[in-house]
Amino acid sequence: MIDKLVPVKEFEDDGHEVYGMKISYKKLWKQLIDEDMMKKDLQQKAGISWATMTKMSKGEVVSTEVLMKVCQVLHILAHLQLTGQVPGWCRSILLKRIV
Repeated sequence: MIDKLVPVKEFEDDGHEVYGMKISYKKLWKQLIDEDMMKKDLQQKAGISWATMTKMSKGEVVSTEVLMKVCQVLHILAHLQLTGQVPGWCRSILLKRIV
């Protein structure tokens, strides 16, 4: 689900440097296109807020709970049970969240 993690250097209002990670959800958005689903459809089916969808659109970190809801909507867990494998686009995000 995550394409890549990119270190990001930002500055707080007081001028202190803050380092974080920017996440790319490009492969997730591609999966939505392949499933003929819009972001608003995913948001409604997964029961997640628009604020969370906005965070994902901006490449920000969301909770593991949200990611699991997205996986459920896209039938990733069913795929795992049937084949014993997680699709590559989803594997990277789940492994990074577990570690």
